[in-house]
Amino acid sequence: MGGLLFRLIELIGLVVIAIYRFATERSSDGQRRWVFQDPGKANPDFAPTAQRWTVAPPPSIEERVHDEVGALQQIDPDFNDLQFLAQVAGRYQAYLACDADMNADGLTAIATPQFIAAYRGRVAHWKMAGMSRVVHDMKIVSTAIIKIMIDGSRQAIIVRLVSTGVRFTQDIETAVASEGSPQSDYFTEFATFVRPSGTTTPKSAGAGGEIHCPSCGAPTTAGEAKCPFCGTQLTGTGGTWLLDHVSASAYT
Repeated sequence: MGGLLFRLIELIGLVVIAIYRFATERSSDGQRRWVFQDPGKANPDFAPTAQRWTVAPPPSIEERVHDEVGALQQIDPDFNDLQFLAQVAGRYQAYLACDADMNADGLTAIATPQFIAAYRGRVAHWKMAGMSRVVHDMKIVSTAIIKIMIDGSRQAIIVRLVSTGVRFTQDIETAVASEGSPQSDYFTEFATFVRPSGTTTPKSAGAGGEIHCPSCGAPTTAGEAKCPFCGTQLTGTGGTWLLDHVSASAYT
């Protein structure tokens, strides 16, 4: 009985030695080291799913905007992004001129009632605090469409505008500057322009040509809400984009 037990122990020892030699390798100093191998490297079929699957990168802003412009052109075939940005630049310059004069009434033709009311509130706050606005030498450096949103009530386009010039608020008595700097600087703002759902761009406006009133035929300016000659409402048949929001961020 003792001999059988001895032979069993000897057999177990041989198995352990074989496993040790299989799972280790001899290093340069003559000592054996355990070898741990990544199962994914030994057999690619066992590699984690996240390592084997390739996830497509999200589209760039330019690619997304290109698709959004295409979606808008599905319902407004004559919409032209370059013509739109030219119109935006003119309206933004008009907004800056009103800001220099703290003139909320001057925004009537270029902004929504909500924007005008909010700006009127800012002017009242400045005057109550004894502040005034200083805005001059403002030049637009670049414009770019950031996002287009379409729903059942309106169409909205967020535009990034980079401009340079002097723009700040100052204390009327002390001339101490705030909300800006008396030195010329660069400004980046995100302006949201909106128009009612169903509004379309006249063919002449999309091509950069002259726009005519559908009622009297008189020439009008792109984006005018009414014909200056006969008073016909152009919203819905013209390219009326009104300034609705201005922020330092595209997300506020």
